[in-house]
Amino acid sequence: ACGTPVYAAAEGLVVDMGNPANWNGGYGGFTEIEHPNGTATKYTHTQKNFVSIGDYVASRELIAEMGNTGNVQGVSGCHLHFEVKGAANPLAK
Repeated sequence: ACGTPVYAAAEGLVVDMGNPANWNGGYGGFTEIEHPNGTATKYTHTQKNFVSIGDYVASRELIAEMGNTGNVQGVSGCHLHFEVKGAANPLAK
């Protein structure tokens, strides 16, 4: 549901943000966090962001609210698109 809290998957530095009022390549509102292990996570389609670029966030810290911004579809469009960048799949051969 829109307004559902979004929490950081792991600690890290906020390196990019998208204003929910803008298209931002279809992501709408978003927050991207770089983590100490070299991976990054991106949380998109948010209706409100609570952190800023340069903030260092803790694991499970509140960072945003789920929304329906950017390129979304469906009855309400409310959902979270979650990306993990730079991680290796331990099951891949």
